[in-house]
Amino acid sequence: SPQSFAVAATAPLNKNVDVYIPGSTIITKTDKNGDFVLLDVPEGKYDLAFSKAGYQTFMISDVIVKSGQASATSEIGLKVDENAKNYGMVTGQVLLNGQPIPNALLTIREVGAKAIGTAITVSDEEGFYELSNLLPGDYTLIIHRKGLFTQSLSMSVQAGGVTSQNVSIAGSQKPDAVSEVKVPQKGTIRGQIGGT
Repeated sequence: SPQSFAVAATAPLNKNVDVYIPGSTIITKTDKNGDFVLLDVPEGKYDLAFSKAGYQTFMISDVIVKSGQASATSEIGLKVDENAKNYGMVTGQVLLNGQPIPNALLTIREVGAKAIGTAITVSDEEGFYELSNLLPGDYTLIIHRKGLFTQSLSMSVQAGGVTSQNVSIAGSQKPDAVSEVKVPQKGTIRGQIGGT
């Protein structure tokens, strides 16, 4: 049976929540109703993270994906992050030849950090993105859209500040190389963050 999720939250909280598997590039956002689907998840056991600016990241452990589906039910509860004023945020829009690019993958990594990324998100239907809960410091922002482009930018983040960084890609960008790779059987994680 499919994985299902529920949360007691006010209606504005349930939309645009990043839902992702930490340490991977498997990520999506909840829609205006709080619904989300993570597609092409390889079989296995995962942690699942839920994050939104100004709220503590919520984690669910041991989500099992097999036989094309995930199975379990969990309660999701996002709590206001009392330390939000100590963090910075990066926002902007991703454009290709002046047109918004939805579902571009954005990963930000603190300069000198060896981890995959400090934060990860995807751009919305209009190409807008938001990376929040970042400690002050210097970062590299990596923007990727499979088959279209990969670009990286350097920036600084200030405590309590918002760094605006629009990403404009010109049409002369060469498409990413796409190679055919055999992948393990994959499943789907589907759920909803409901409002009350």
